[in-house]
Amino acid sequence: RNVRVIEEALSCQLEGSFNCDSDVLNRINGICVRTLQLCSEDTFVDCPTYEQTFWVGDARNEALINYAVSGDWNFVRRCWMLASESLSHGSLVNSQVPSGWHTIIPAWSFLWQIACLEHFEYTGDDSFLKAIYPAVRRQTENALERVNSDGLFEIEAWNLSDWSDMDQPGRGIVSASQGWLVWALRASARIAELLGKSQDANSDRRAIDRICHSVNDTLWDERRQAFIDCMHFDGARSEKVSAQTQCILSLASVPSKERQFSLDRIITGEETRAVIQPGTPFFLFFVMEYLEKIGDFARIYKLIEEKWGLMVQNSATTCWELFPGFMPGGRWTRSHCHAWSAGPAYFLSRITLGIVRTGTAHSKILFRPVPNGIRKCSGTVPTVHGNIEIDWSYESGNFQYELRTPKGCEVQVDLSRV
Repeated sequence: RNVRVIEEALSCQLEGSFNCDSDVLNRINGICVRTLQLCSEDTFVDCPTYEQTFWVGDARNEALINYAVSGDWNFVRRCWMLASESLSHGSLVNSQVPSGWHTIIPAWSFLWQIACLEHFEYTGDDSFLKAIYPAVRRQTENALERVNSDGLFEIEAWNLSDWSDMDQPGRGIVSASQGWLVWALRASARIAELLGKSQDANSDRRAIDRICHSVNDTLWDERRQAFIDCMHFDGARSEKVSAQTQCILSLASVPSKERQFSLDRIITGEETRAVIQPGTPFFLFFVMEYLEKIGDFARIYKLIEEKWGLMVQNSATTCWELFPGFMPGGRWTRSHCHAWSAGPAYFLSRITLGIVRTGTAHSKILFRPVPNGIRKCSGTVPTVHGNIEIDWSYESGNFQYELRTPKGCEVQVDLSRV
């Protein structure tokens, strides 16, 4: 008998690296990097066996992970340009590309738009911004045509945000979709501004104000102190409240300031009564984005160590698509190698290594390490101008670091979290 394993992945040198004195975090980072490698072919693919499909929304998170561990900028550019071509036969970017299955997941379409701006922010690639903008503008205008007379986005589509018991029907007004759209409109306005198209930028900002007002006025549940998941097609208000809906609306800065405190309690898990919780590693990426935004780094570490720690404790060498409890028959997961689950590699680079990009193409960075009990850490973060190298230690209250950056990189140091 001749037994073989055939492996195919994108040929790319991994410029990024990570190592600390926590074996668990090192192993988690390792399975995340390995997963991204195996799910990078001619585009990002969801997994190397089951579907091998370029799911556009998955790829937004995967691109951010790529920027942290690989730095293959042209590969990501190809993905976003390829996705834009699906607008030739639809009003919004298709959920997976290329495909004969023309299915719209609004969240995936809007994540593409967000990712286009992020690609420029990480690369400074003006030619990409100019090439992609006609598609961004087309999708923006098509999406705004679906904003109804009440100022809310309404579409018959696969209104998916997470695999969970959220109320996300195919028809009706889905609250999370309002957040995805507003977030995408903020990206569209910024791209227009960068290209000197002030009229487009102003139009997008007016639309943002209108949608935000309508969401706060229509979808808020005063009794629950949260936004409902949806309004059904027949006008019935959903009885469900999910952490996912609160998270997306908050990332998009939709809620009024006076309401944000109660939403933070839901997103962080302090308030769980009758609240639907995230069901996938994919959505926890957005939760961790929000936790970073509000400076709750301890919870990010806790999520990584608990959720991904379970995988490495069970000898996983790549990241699972789902957490145990979702699949029937006692199965732990569907795919055992799914790149949408590789998020810790991105956050460990930003939080533990401490490198946060604050200027286009890393022209400015913030060095803001958060040890959280870790005593030593070293690694590399790729940029278009060369690698950033970090080596720090924290012993007996004494924090020492060595930081090497490419020429022309402006550094701000924040050791307040040490």
